[in-house]
Formats: sequence, C-alpha cells, structure tokens
Amino acid sequence: MTDQTVKILVVGSVKGNFKQLCTRVNNVNRKSGPFQLLLIPGQVIGSSVETWLSLRDGTYKLDVPTYILGATEEAHSAYFSHIADGCVTENVTYLGRRGIYTTTGGLSIAYISGVFGDGKANKPHCFTESDLNILHAQSGIMTGIDILVTNQWPADVMRYVKAPAEFKPPTGVRELSHLANTLKPRYHFVSGPFYERLPYRNHKILHERAQHCTRFISLANVGNKEKEKWLY
Repeated sequence: MTDQTVKILVVGSVKGNFKQLCTRVNNVNRKSGPFQLLLIPGQVIGSSVETWLSLRDGTYKLDVPTYILGATEEAHSAYFSHIADGCVTENVTYLGRRGIYTTTGGLSIAYISGVFGDGKANKPHCFTESDLNILHAQSGIMTGIDILVTNQWPADVMRYVKAPAEFKPPTGVRELSHLANTLKPRYHFVSGPFYERLPYRNHKILHERAQHCTRFISLANVGNKEKEKWLY
C-alpha cells in the first residue's frame, strides 16, 4: 500500500466505444495530467469486434498506460486467450484472470476478471471459488491493498445507505463482498450505473481493530445516453 499521491483515471464499460474513450482520456491527460494509469473495470468489447480489432491494430491510441480486465461474455473469451504477456497493443495491458499488480510507484491493485458463475465451472469468462482463494492468499502477504477492481458489484454494498430515488443497483455477488472484506481496499471500482457510496469500513465495530475507509465507486458505460458519470 502506497502513501504517495498517484494520479490515475478510471472508466466504466467501454463496449467498443474506443473513439470517444480515447478522445476524452487523451484530452484530460493533456489538460490535467500526466496520469500514471487508466483502469477499465468494465466490459471492453462491444457487439461488434471490429472496434476491438481497430484498437489492437493502432487505429485508436491511448496516451495513458491502460489496464483492462477480461471477458464477461463467453463469446468474447477467445479474444483474450491469445494475448501474449498481457500486451493488447501499445499502452494497453490485459491484467489477466486474477492477481495483484503493483506499480513502480507502489500502488497495489487487486483484480479479478469476469463474472461469478456457479463457483466451480472453469469457464473462460467466469471466475471461481478457486480464483478467489488464490487472491485471498496473495493478499495475505501484503500490508494492504490500495484498489480493488471487479467487473461485478459486491452484494449488500448499499446496506445502511439510502438509495437515490428510482435507482436500481445490479444484483451483487456475495463472494465479492467477502473478498472486499478481506482485502479492505481503499477504493473498490466496478462498472454499472454510476453510483458513489459513502465511505465505509470493512471491520466489525468494537470487535476488530479500526481500519481505513473503503470508497466504493461504480462508473457508467462510456458515452452513455443518460450522461451518467463514466470517467473518474
């Protein structure tokens, strides 16, 4: 866990909208950067794979080192299986199935790709209980996690807070709630409708040692018609 100030950007699901992503991120980087990295916790590939191929061949370029998660749909899994050493294209890296990535500045990023199926079937777009156990074990040798990045929401993250009017949160995954409770990240980023929860603590009050706050932030799809916040 780092005590240094690190400038990063995070966006929601891209779903093939790389033109708008690159334009916005590169403009923000020029005006307010430089930023050390860009995280994309959401779905990257859209309904057409042509835009994904355009990113890989260099038609679209990001000026900020970018880190993405894997497929959330089985049909997209094949496009990640042949990525060598995580390199998608210049400045874009596929983090992998699950793990903990530490930047040169000491920022620790825990991540798990895909969706939770039945917890046992080893499908390429799903993570399993085994993946979660491995991530739990990896985090145990560290002094803390700065950022947790997942495709899905954790269950019960809106407990004890009043939801905005007409807001319908996605169905959360209980296993990700347990993961967040273990890792106790300073930030937990996901994709979905935009929502920023009041900071909370992943410890039992009066029963466990006080911990730092966790800030849960869900970011909307890039360029969404509702104009919800998609860049943080």
